[in-house]
Amino acid sequence: MNTVTYTSDVGVELTVKRPNGEIETVMHPTMKKITDDQFRQIQEGTAKAGRGEVLSYKNLTKTTTKNVEDLMTDADRAVQKSYEIERAMTLNGSSK
Repeated sequence: MNTVTYTSDVGVELTVKRPNGEIETVMHPTMKKITDDQFRQIQEGTAKAGRGEVLSYKNLTKTTTKNVEDLMTDADRAVQKSYEIERAMTLNGSSK
């Protein structure tokens, strides 16, 4: 059975030191992945708003493995079936 594995971005986890000294981990409400430049902007905005100091970030991903047949469209299945029929006919000497 053939499978395909792919990774998708699912969220951004931020570690924040609040003004009261408490450190908490929060998920960004909308972004699924950020760059270092975006992280610096988040740090600046959080500090400017008086919400604390953003210490670090982590881009979270999810790895998924699926059966290739589950990803096939009806057209893909029709092409595959045609190939199987042609191959069977060739092996039996019925086609040339």
